[in-house]
Amino acid sequence: FAARFRVLALALLLLPAHALAQGGGAPKGNPPLASLIIEVWPEYDRPAALVILKGALAESVKLPATVTLRLPAASGGAAAVAYSDTADGNLLNLKYEFANAGEYVALKFDAPTRFFHIEFYEPIATTAPARRFRYVWPGDLAATRVMVVVQEPAIATDVAVDPNLDLPSTGQDGLRYRSGDLGARDAGKPVAIAVRYTKADARPS
Repeated sequence: FAARFRVLALALLLLPAHALAQGGGAPKGNPPLASLIIEVWPEYDRPAALVILKGALAESVKLPATVTLRLPAASGGAAAVAYSDTADGNLLNLKYEFANAGEYVALKFDAPTRFFHIEFYEPIATTAPARRFRYVWPGDLAATRVMVVVQEPAIATDVAVDPNLDLPSTGQDGLRYRSGDLGARDAGKPVAIAVRYTKADARPS
């Protein structure tokens, strides 16, 4: 794994809540994805879980394409929103709009290329050694292929992940990763990722 994309200083445009919040269902009119990679990094650089969404729009999608994603309200919104010209290309700031939408924060942007990158944080309770985190991708876009990657926290033991990710590896950073291919997912079909582990302190990886 290459050095991760650092949080960018982004210019935000706030909209009234009704502009994006259209009820509890999935956003309408989203383009399909060729692939989606969901990465979960518990306690990477703070006592929270970093969630990274890497999307590739289907080749049939006309650009620029408007995308609306729902992030958990507990995240407080995106930490970074970016796009790139290729799957592994340099990430560039992407302007976006957001608004509260009940249990979510609705994030909306116009993707100028096929590849986008979203980062946000969700809290993790770190007062006890036994720790749990669960993220649910709400299925806002259909995807031909969904991959899940979980980074194991440094010095964590008894790590368990659901769904079972059967492709372990060690990154260039020395941390262990688990990954798996979940296949195709229709729009509106959630993906739940649960991580359990034991860790004696709150120091980040």
